[in-house]
Amino acid sequence: MLSILCTARDPSSANDILYVIHTLRDEVFFIVVADEPAYGILCQKLTNKNLLLLQSEHNFGFEFDQLRSLFSTYSPDILLTGVSSIGFGIDEIALLFVRLYSSIPSFSIQSYWGDVNYSLFALPDYMFVLDSYAAALTTKRFDRVKCIVSGPFQSKAYQQFDSYT
Repeated sequence: MLSILCTARDPSSANDILYVIHTLRDEVFFIVVADEPAYGILCQKLTNKNLLLLQSEHNFGFEFDQLRSLFSTYSPDILLTGVSSIGFGIDEIALLFVRLYSSIPSFSIQSYWGDVNYSLFALPDYMFVLDSYAAALTTKRFDRVKCIVSGPFQSKAYQQFDSYT
């Protein structure tokens, strides 16, 4: 079975990861490592049997060791991260870990046009982006990242939203 290591720190990333997990839940084993506030969101909403959910501690050394252990135990096939806001968190640490110690492909889900967190100088191989404008902005800043125009992962959650009620 394919295994995907997912990371999230921000609420938007947690909801994007939830969409991916719910879409692929019967076909993939997910290893999810999350910082708060994403961890709290994921704890409330995840019930998959093909899933390991762990909380990170927003501590570089601890998270790096946690990733080393997870790679040793589970040998994930793919890394899928969110894009953290200011500073760095588990997303950026995971990207750095993969750059240094693994050859698996890495993907990140961008939730704002052109947003890339380069605080630890590690980029994903691929970035899921909102639209062609986001792809152009991202490519202009980091031409090494291959953009995949996916639209917003959370758009289905808003299809039933009625702002007048």
